[in-house]
Amino acid sequence: MNRPNWRCVRLMNLVLTVTLGVSSPRSELWLAANHLRQAQSPATAIEKRIVPGSPVTPSLTQAYDPEKGQRFVVNAEHRIPADMIVQGDSVILRAKGLEATQVREARWTLKKASGKPVLTAREKPLEAVFRADGFGENLIEFSALAGGKRITAETTVVVEFSTANMLVSRQRVSMPTDEPSKPFVRRPPLEANNHREQCTARNPHTGRLVTFWQVNYLEGQPDEGPMGVAVMQSGDHGVTWTGQRYLYSNYPDNSGWGTIGWNQNGNDGKGEFLLFTCSHVRSPGNRLMLFRSRDDGDSWQHLGDYQSPIAKEFQRDNALLTYFGVNRMVATKRGTLVAPTVNNYYVRALWSDDNGASWHSSNLNQKFPQGDENAIVETANGGKLILLARPHGGGSPIRNHRFESTDGGRNWSVAGKSTLPTAGVNLGLDKIAQPGQPQHGHVLYASAATRTGPHKGRQRTVLAINDDAVNVDESRWDVRLLWDGQANYSDVLYLPEDRSIFVSIETIQPGKESPLGYEAIRYFKLSYRYWQHLPRYKVAFPGQD
Repeated sequence: MNRPNWRCVRLMNLVLTVTLGVSSPRSELWLAANHLRQAQSPATAIEKRIVPGSPVTPSLTQAYDPEKGQRFVVNAEHRIPADMIVQGDSVILRAKGLEATQVREARWTLKKASGKPVLTAREKPLEAVFRADGFGENLIEFSALAGGKRITAETTVVVEFSTANMLVSRQRVSMPTDEPSKPFVRRPPLEANNHREQCTARNPHTGRLVTFWQVNYLEGQPDEGPMGVAVMQSGDHGVTWTGQRYLYSNYPDNSGWGTIGWNQNGNDGKGEFLLFTCSHVRSPGNRLMLFRSRDDGDSWQHLGDYQSPIAKEFQRDNALLTYFGVNRMVATKRGTLVAPTVNNYYVRALWSDDNGASWHSSNLNQKFPQGDENAIVETANGGKLILLARPHGGGSPIRNHRFESTDGGRNWSVAGKSTLPTAGVNLGLDKIAQPGQPQHGHVLYASAATRTGPHKGRQRTVLAINDDAVNVDESRWDVRLLWDGQANYSDVLYLPEDRSIFVSIETIQPGKESPLGYEAIRYFKLSYRYWQHLPRYKVAFPGQD
């Protein structure tokens, strides 16, 4: 009996291990045997060649068309690596190892799509074009008959950046269809004009995203004007959004500020979304309303009004100037819910240890520095909560206040002023939650950075990352420019399902002053590697505002 040439098999195992990253001996033997079985068939592989799209910057236009091969770039300093595929790029795919004259019934198939990409076969049977429009992995298969045998090959195309509008100015908002919400929604006498001030939360079990935002009915009206609150969902990690409808609308109330979060212990441990919002901030009769959703945002139930107990916690007679700064509620590792709040322009924090049934004030009060809208993040080890609050009243230079808690949000201490750039505007905070990855625990920050520059008003949104996962040392922020145009409120959320950083920005048309020029709420999905190639944003203090 002939014995196998084990030296040959071992050599093939080595090659396969290096090429495919296989470490299991059983897997190595299986791959080697599988390779031997297929050795008699033509070896087919798919070659990929990137065709970069034409660059489009927000200095020229805030809308671009990836279908035309346009590629978003921040500014002239932005350099995308040659091997990186981003929205607007095309990839030429070619099946190698076959003679075109032998091929019959050639077929290219997009077996898994992320976003809205397009795969088009060319006249040459061995070639196809993949147009990138979305974020994430795309699995492509080539299949053909050659020499009387079925030949297949697969390849993965990974898109590392995409952007599009979540909402555009004057986009219509629907009325809710679920019965429990109807008492809180009356059809306004005016259509929606501007969509503003958004924040997103994520269901960690399904990856579903829910965003709430402020609907402004009148063009040019300041915050005292009539506004409502609306919600929408995304089932594809933020690429597309559906179900835009009102949560609260009682014209002419000036509602719209709120906080949203995932309560991991609610709904008998299955989890639920919680959303606090208010009715009319500048009135003593302001309502602080808590809603919940147990079906990924499809329907919402009103849990109660909390203006009286919260005003009592803040030692106030009523809920005048008490609101949530368009931020994300945090569920700590200790099991406590913490909601950053504002009262009379002082930063506050509410906490609950009974899944939101009752809320208590932390020690943050008027003895602490004045703070306005704010955001909060918990370090990956659960050791610290960090709260950044925009200062009230402006000043130069503008610096965010930093507060810290080591007991789950009950007690806070002043940690000085942050070194991060800000335009005195609401900001976003989150962390990269990807155990086993080098970036696990790194903290994310998004904000408009300045009021000076080529545009009017708040502008130049930055995305900063701090690699100190334990203390978030201020000296460890790496600040990059993401949007070189006008921008107002922003939010940032890490999505472990596709390892993307999701940033939403309230963008403004160039040449128009706030609040007349709100154009769209835009999202950006980007990989950590893409962020590393964004242009650095130099922070200069004092003097920069």
